[in-house]
Amino acid sequence: MTSIAIIEDDKTMNNYLKSLIETISSVTVSQYFNLADAETAVQNQHFDLIILDIELGQTPKEKLGGIRILNLLSGKKSVTLVVSGASEENLPDIVITLQAYDFIGKPINDLNFINKVEHALHSQNNDSKKDLDEKIKTWPTGLAPDPDRNPGFLWRGRSVRLTLTQIRLLNCLIKTPGVTVESSKLAKQLDTSNSLSAVATHLSDLRRRFTDIDPHFDAIEPNPGIGYVWTT
Repeated sequence: MTSIAIIEDDKTMNNYLKSLIETISSVTVSQYFNLADAETAVQNQHFDLIILDIELGQTPKEKLGGIRILNLLSGKKSVTLVVSGASEENLPDIVITLQAYDFIGKPINDLNFINKVEHALHSQNNDSKKDLDEKIKTWPTGLAPDPDRNPGFLWRGRSVRLTLTQIRLLNCLIKTPGVTVESSKLAKQLDTSNSLSAVATHLSDLRRRFTDIDPHFDAIEPNPGIGYVWTT
């Protein structure tokens, strides 16, 4: 059975997240309300998915307790979904760099949270990634599947971590390199809003994941009024 841990010091929020997760069948949920118990748990138990807050108390050590947990999880198989209301502007980038699967800001949207939990669990089984590898026969120059089966790809030999939504968008683009994919088709790959502005936001985030490791990356380009293209 799928095992999920919720690490959140606010008991009301912890219990609320548990109630949302329990709408998913065949899961067991363990709850942790402080940094010390959470550290012991992740060091001694395996969880398929960990829902993690960043601020786990008031002391300097606890204020960034979630970062300590992410460091402890480095190299482990668990998938981590960070749910935080911390105000640091670059926090989403930091947690992704530390191998978190995705970031959700508080206050949460219930449907968005459930979708991301389901997608994170799905990604741990690598089903979507495996399907993508099988569909792509000739990979664009510079892009390759991650040999470690991480949720992302290699760009010029360097790992690019992506969310499941970003993987689906990338799939659409690289199946037909050099051919513009209409924004309406890309919108069907989104989990929540399928507006054209949402497509633009997701594609901007996707490009940023690549430019973070390669400032000269320019393979994803907009075709104004039509869509986006993986250039050749």
